[in-house]
Amino acid sequence: MVKKMALVLAVLLAQAQAQINLPMLGVGSTVSGGPTASIVQSNGNVNSSGSSTSVSLSATGTGHAIIVTTLGGTGTFVISDNQLNTYLQVSGAQATLAADTEFSDIWYCLTCTSGVTSVTVSGTGSAFIIGTVYEVTNLVSLDGTGQHISNGTIASNACTGPSITASFSDLLIATGDADNGFSAVASPWTFSNPGPGSVDAFIINSSTGAFQPVFTSVGSTSCLVSAAAFKI
Repeated sequence: MVKKMALVLAVLLAQAQAQINLPMLGVGSTVSGGPTASIVQSNGNVNSSGSSTSVSLSATGTGHAIIVTTLGGTGTFVISDNQLNTYLQVSGAQATLAADTEFSDIWYCLTCTSGVTSVTVSGTGSAFIIGTVYEVTNLVSLDGTGQHISNGTIASNACTGPSITASFSDLLIATGDADNGFSAVASPWTFSNPGPGSVDAFIINSSTGAFQPVFTSVGSTSCLVSAAAFKI
């Protein structure tokens, strides 16, 4: 009789424990919302008669990404910083404007060593070089490959860039140039001009789907645009 009562008590205790644990498991498996990306800081620099330029930053934070957009008279860029981080080229993003011997591209370091205060953009043999640097939070990977439009034409002062697809809630970036530069970009893109010669556009925390940047140019006839998407 004592053994039977002990067995019943054990079963009841097990059931009570299961009832206590189930809600706890449910709460633990539910995540409301998700991470969002933000630009911590940005800066740019230009060397109009040389093959290297350095961009100054406030010391970057731990685990943050660094995105570098480049423009110059060479298709071969090298990116370095004072913390010896490794920068990768976005495959498929490089664009060419043959008439002006001009190239645009996008580079990135996703989980960088903190304390970056200087990023150098070099291009062997380039007659000019422009570098723009962004410190960004919560980027985890490159989403697919980059896209580009080379030797693009301008109609009614509009340069239509490549279609870049976001498979996740992404950060999208586009960079480029025209004969006389860009002065704006159509919504939902946000125009960015953080430093000398720097002309970029962003969609931060995008929805999924395809997005094409449309830049405004005054008096230009041709353009080039590079674009990339990063998973948040």
